[in-house]
Amino acid sequence: MVTIRPAHAEVPYCQRTTDFVRARKILDETKTLRKPTTKLLRSASSENKVLTAKRHEYVQKLLPDIHLPTPEDETADPNRADEAYATSVRLLIERARDQKKFPLVFEENCNYGFRRNLWGMRPLAIALAVGCFLAGAAVIGYHQHAGASISPVSCGAVVSVLGLLSFWVFWCDQNWVRLPAEAFAERLLATAMTAEPRLQGAEDAAHAQETSSGRVCIRNLSKPLNIFIYISFEMCV
Repeated sequence: MVTIRPAHAEVPYCQRTTDFVRARKILDETKTLRKPTTKLLRSASSENKVLTAKRHEYVQKLLPDIHLPTPEDETADPNRADEAYATSVRLLIERARDQKKFPLVFEENCNYGFRRNLWGMRPLAIALAVGCFLAGAAVIGYHQHAGASISPVSCGAVVSVLGLLSFWVFWCDQNWVRLPAEAFAERLLATAMTAEPRLQGAEDAAHAQETSSGRVCIRNLSKPLNIFIYISFEMCV
């Protein structure tokens, strides 16, 4: 007897979940976060023209092969200017991979990546939390209608799910993600003023990118709220 398995069955469920989260966070970065590091390099949107000019000066010295646009260049061709900024940011990230040499960048990247991953999980987490809450409420209602005693564990579970749902709906929003994103952007640009250039290989960069964006940083699990959120989501999926 030959068993035919669908093609998607070969892909672990956790991998499909990870792909969903990555697709969501990339979309949200494009639509809502607006690439905070690129924003800090733009002259047009700068709140501190002197600081922006200094950042341009240090980044230009650090990356002489990249021509950073002038304010006039930004006005003439904003898209091309953003491409130059995005390329510069990408190179700055590659040279700041050393956790020992750039501990503050690593710390902010962990905070940003953790919140960004949770933001990517948000739609799925809300759907699961709503489903669990309705199922628990239905069980309690059935027992109450049948005259049976209601277990305190069932009530506690429903209240816990309601609290988790409140977090996903009211706390995990764009502003919650934007704060560490802007902090990471500032720390990254600060490295151009304090360190010598040092680029790493593509393989090391790809591994570091996977670690920072596709997995949860252990340092973030030191906070009780983060532990609770992470374990709760893992139990749901």
